[in-house]
Amino acid sequence: AAAGLWTTSGDYARFLVGLQSAFLGRAGSLITRETCGQLATIPPGGRSFGLGPKIIGQGRARRFQHGGSNAGYICGSNAFLDGSRGVVVLTNSDSGAGLAEEIIL
Repeated sequence: AAAGLWTTSGDYARFLVGLQSAFLGRAGSLITRETCGQLATIPPGGRSFGLGPKIIGQGRARRFQHGGSNAGYICGSNAFLDGSRGVVVLTNSDSGAGLAEEIIL
């Protein structure tokens, strides 16, 4: 939903936890482990993207990454596929990308 998806950091974090849970095959996940596996798989010829989020890292460092912006806002997120951790950063500035990157990395 380019320029149309509005959320809170808490709701966005719950979404990422839901993806982590599905990837790990936990009971009660909103999508199947297989579907989440497709989200986390870069297709042949793909450039770091699965079915939506960017996939970066290997092994325990493998994670979903996504960012976006609308006029006056910048956001970024990372969620490790092993379910160990994640972060959501929402800024209210067109120049918030540097801050978000500092916090995420």
